[in-house]
Formats: sequence, C-alpha cells, structure tokens
Amino acid sequence: MILFLDVVSPLPEFSLIEDNKIIFSKKILTNNFDKMSDYLIPAYIDLDKKFSLDKRLELLVTNIGPGSYTALRVGIAFLSGLSLAKNINLIGLSCVDLFRYEIKKEQLSSSVIYISSSNNQKFICLYSVEKNKHIIHKIENDDNLFYLDKLYINNIFTNID
Repeated sequence: MILFLDVVSPLPEFSLIEDNKIIFSKKILTNNFDKMSDYLIPAYIDLDKKFSLDKRLELLVTNIGPGSYTALRVGIAFLSGLSLAKNINLIGLSCVDLFRYEIKKEQLSSSVIYISSSNNQKFICLYSVEKNKHIIHKIENDDNLFYLDKLYINNIFTNID
C-alpha cells in the first residue's frame, strides 16, 4: 500500500493507494484557517487505526512543490520521520514530474499546469522548447490568470535564467 500526502493543495490530504487505485482519502484540514501541523499527526493516527498501516505500508509519496513553503516543509518533515522510523522508502514528486508523466512530448509546448496552494498561492508550470526546460512561475496577481496569452507566456520565458 502507498501513502500519498498532498501538501500542495489548499486543503492537504492523505490518500491510500493499492493496486494503482485510490482506496481512501482523508482531508487533514477542513478549512484554510487551521494549521496543518496541528492536525497532521492525529489524521495519520486515525488512518493507521483504520487500515493497520504499520503492517501494510510499502511506500510513502508526497508532492514537493511548488506550494506553500511551510506546508511543504511540515509534510516532508513528517513523512521523512515516518520513513526513517518505519524503514519505508519516501519519494517526492514535483509538478515538473507530473508534467513529464501526464503530458505527451508533442503537447509540451502548448500545455500549462495550474496549481492553487495553501495560503492562497498560485503557480503555473510551463515547458520552454527554446530553453528545453520546465518553468515554474508564481502568479502574484490573479488578474494574470485571465491573460495566459502568448505575450504573458513570452514574458515568463524571457525573465528566467
């Protein structure tokens, strides 16, 4: 069984995966005002009681960004501790990893992944054919979401290293 911890979404959650299917998901928070650090361990303990995770976990997976710095660090630290204590492998996935997995090579230049994270942070992940790399861009102004046109995208590509 795989335990996936989503700490990028506005409301983080655990998902249990078995035979490539999500068999159970549990939100860690019910609103944006609670602190994940206060609810993460109790949520895990509930899952462990319900599914006997100590005996069944084979892999831990979490997303590593982009997202809220604090949420990412809390989630990664928790799973790192669990990984060491239980001797279970831990894998981190970024939006670039998802980009590579989900989007066909011929569609890379015309695809964008939009990420809404906790603390009302928003990001887009794009692929630059010219630079042959993925770019993660934080959206500072929501108005820009309505203008994901060629000019806006070119501006992002122009201002990267």
